Amino acid sequence: MMKSLTCILLTATTLSLAACAGPSDSPFDRQGRYLTTLAQPGRLVATDIAFSRAARDDGQWTAYRQYASDDAVMFVPQAVQAKDWLAQQQNPAEPLQWQPHQVWSSCDGTLAVTQGAWQIGQSRNGKYLTVWRRQEDGGYKWVQTQADATPQPLVAPDMVQTEVADCATGTEEPSLAVQAANVSARDDRMKGAGQFYDNSSRDNTLYLNMFAETDMDRHWGLYIMKDGTLTQVLTGDLSAPSN
Repeated sequence: MMKSLTCILLTATTLSLAACAGPSDSPFDRQGRYLTTLAQPGRLVATDIAFSRAARDDGQWTAYRQYASDDAVMFVPQAVQAKDWLAQQQNPAEPLQWQPHQVWSSCDGTLAVTQGAWQIGQSRNGKYLTVWRRQEDGGYKWVQTQADATPQPLVAPDMVQTEVADCATGTEEPSLAVQAANVSARDDRMKGAGQFYDNSSRDNTLYLNMFAETDMDRHWGLYIMKDGTLTQVLTGDLSAPSN
């Protein structure tokens, strides 16, 4: 009887300890792998909209700093460490406002890109590109952003367009990591003196290739995994300001 009681008490204690431990708030398991592996493009749209609202309500550069990752880079037009640069800026009286039009996400959701329209008042407008990386708490912070003026305001789509990469199977030939490494070599715009500011998802299904020349011209291409191949879905060039 005593032996049986001991077993019952030990079992109850074990269950109590497990209950106290509970599920972890971190999206990582003990081996550092993501527990949440699916893309969440809707969450990116909501985050980008909240970011724009914060710029309106709290101040433009205050919001940029709040939503930036610690290693974020922005182009002003030279590349700078965003948080250091932002800490020295005063919020403008009329903040930038923007709306996402398109979202691309890796299969595992660790990297995403939003593109859309921006405005300053009624007289200035353009388009922007922001790269987002998922953080340990499951939320997103931007790691790279840039904006370009356009002659006319962009036409907003009826709905935000989203595209999620195919999931990697591990049988791709060549491997996605090799494909990503070869992206720059295939792009003739990305030669000569300059620096790369590339971003890749952990599963290598989304890859942004960004090259800044020494004269501050920039070239980029966005690649997403489709049918076993990193396929280019976006490309762009931005000339350095003349003044």
